[in-house]
Amino acid sequence: MESPKRTSFIQFLNKVKRSRSDKKLGGVCGGFAANSDIPAWVYRALFITLLATGVGALAYIALWICMPVEEISVTSEPVAEESVDTATVK
Repeated sequence: MESPKRTSFIQFLNKVKRSRSDKKLGGVCGGFAANSDIPAWVYRALFITLLATGVGALAYIALWICMPVEEISVTSEPVAEESVDTATVK
């Protein structure tokens, strides 16, 4: 039987996606930050610190490849008539 802590961590990993908006390289840290209470700079600092051991680079690349990208949310907002270009066609 899995512990509740382990189950919640697995659920977290299943829902995390790479960020399209909060990214410096691949969006991995931004994706982690979007699904937790920890800011993206903390994850970035962690990966940079782990670069010294070589583990950070391998982990980041593996996550970059394995993590899906967040979906683009398309919203249909009404367009004001003033913003439409009213060029005449001849």
